[in-house]
Amino acid sequence: MLFECVWFQENEIVHFLQEPEVIEYATVIAVVYSMVKQNYVMQEKIVRSLSLKTSFDELDSYTMMWSLRPFVEDKIMNRAWKCIYYPGDNSIDEA
Repeated sequence: MLFECVWFQENEIVHFLQEPEVIEYATVIAVVYSMVKQNYVMQEKIVRSLSLKTSFDELDSYTMMWSLRPFVEDKIMNRAWKCIYYPGDNSIDEA
């Protein structure tokens, strides 16, 4: 099944045919962007909250949150890597 996407630019209509694989790729990329952005915001908050008076327990919690990357899901990241996999490249299978 093909979906048609219309793009308007300077009074010109250009038609793009989008196959399901393209839609899946775009969706995966959008989800990855959202996850990375949420992770960045979390890291930014951690860095802003640090000071010389930060307790050891707080530092331990921040370290755990930083390393766990709670907003980044490995299954989705693996799916994203498969979207950019090139035939003949075995590096994705080795990981």
